[in-house]
Amino acid sequence: ETISPFLHLSDLVRREFPPARFVLKPYFEINAINMISAPPNNWKTFFTLDIALAIAGGIQWIGTFETEKHKVLIVNEEDTEAALQLRLFSLGAKENTSDVFFHIMKGYKLTEKSAQEIIAHCKKDAITVVIFDSLRSIHNARENDSTEMQEVMDQLKIFIRAGITVIFTHHHKKKPLKDEKYDDAEATRGSTAINAAVSGHISLEEEKREEGTFLVVKHLKSKSTKKGEPIEIRIYDTEGIRFEFSSGYHSVVYAAKLARDKILKLLEDNKEKWFSVSDFVTQTKISEKNIRFAIRELEDKSFVHVSTRTKLGAMLAGIGKGNAKFYMYRAIVDEPETKSLYDDVEF
Repeated sequence: ETISPFLHLSDLVRREFPPARFVLKPYFEINAINMISAPPNNWKTFFTLDIALAIAGGIQWIGTFETEKHKVLIVNEEDTEAALQLRLFSLGAKENTSDVFFHIMKGYKLTEKSAQEIIAHCKKDAITVVIFDSLRSIHNARENDSTEMQEVMDQLKIFIRAGITVIFTHHHKKKPLKDEKYDDAEATRGSTAINAAVSGHISLEEEKREEGTFLVVKHLKSKSTKKGEPIEIRIYDTEGIRFEFSSGYHSVVYAAKLARDKILKLLEDNKEKWFSVSDFVTQTKISEKNIRFAIRELEDKSFVHVSTRTKLGAMLAGIGKGNAKFYMYRAIVDEPETKSLYDDVEF
């Protein structure tokens, strides 16, 4: 009698499966394909090296996110050994500190045969995480062709069947025109077969601000757990490169609205008081960048009185630049005094 290859529902629902494990929680699931995507020149390689060092060391990444210790192989067809060495030195990597291996500028192209060759060497060295930096550099398929890219993804699945976790970096496509719809989850270049094949996907985008350089990390896909909220990582590059967890991240629109609302509420509650930008930052706990953005909008639309330290003179305590601006509550023109400035501001 031929045994059926099918699994009955009653058998499936009775099975017990272990909880998902992650090489970097909650982003990169073990024994799955994972993606890091970003626009060009947005720290992908530095970021990848940094997480590889954390995973290989079994330490928290940026002091916040748990890792599971694994030996890591990085396949890089875009940078020279010298360039990667400089980046590793910048990140503070030292000899014999982590089990990270490299396959650099060997002309590697992903095929079923070449995948098996890499897997054989990984098994010999007990390597269980392979990072490809970048996906585009290891294949000759047409990225927009779903059939060809599905074959590339199928070749990556060979690693998964061998018990090796895959992480690859990938580029974003160009952003659409201002009025066109833009979906972060579909921002990656090429066929949707790429997004469909991955279990975990995070995107990176640099933001330069007055207070420094930040990297916004968005958790765009997770097949095994709830997606995490976006985070901000501050990049320090004075003495080497250092990533530091900053905070949760809000979209520009949300952050601007939050800053605007808090400024208006503060002014309305203190109608006879003048506030500086630093006062707003201190009392709202919102970044100076977002405070300045919001106050410009309020000033342009005449929702605040504006003056300078020189003009206010004795009304202000302390010293400072004479042209420094100060802001005070202003009632809405031609509206009853009882109407709240905070309630109905539209931008």
